[in-house]
Amino acid sequence: AEDILLALLRNSLWGPPFRGALAEVSQDIWESVYSLARFHAVQGVVFDAVRELPAGMGPDLNLCARWALDSRGIAGNNAHIKAITERLAEAWNDLGIDAVHLKGVRLAAMYPVPEHRVCGDIDWYFRTDEDRYLANGWAERQGLNPTLDSDGTTHYVYDGVVIEHHHLPFDPTD
Repeated sequence: AEDILLALLRNSLWGPPFRGALAEVSQDIWESVYSLARFHAVQGVVFDAVRELPAGMGPDLNLCARWALDSRGIAGNNAHIKAITERLAEAWNDLGIDAVHLKGVRLAAMYPVPEHRVCGDIDWYFRTDEDRYLANGWAERQGLNPTLDSDGTTHYVYDGVVIEHHHLPFDPTD
């Protein structure tokens, strides 16, 4: 199952559709591939390769349907996260805050099917403590109850998504 997962992942990200010998793979093994993909949060990316398999080489229709629903859910979640990221970027801009969003949906843009990369929280990095304090104050004024973690990160939930404010320990423009 691990070898199949890695082959499908590699082909989804970098290669032509997988044409390996999968005709003899049992449905139990396919269930394991699916479970591993979910565990590693790559089920959408792997499903993109599964969809390209010739007829009869992939999992049964029931598993394909579950996998397709997962991929659709990931895409919907990513659209929601992207919208929140844009709203926050606008808020930071309006406040004159210098913030950088380095991960998440921005990183997903590098994938062949960006909407199938699992994204979770939104990480904002601030070059100065003042900007981070301004952003934390904004969250407080919105009633979002920002919480300061022991590492100096602040987190809160905005429209169902965890937002984290980090101090950027380096200047990415260097």
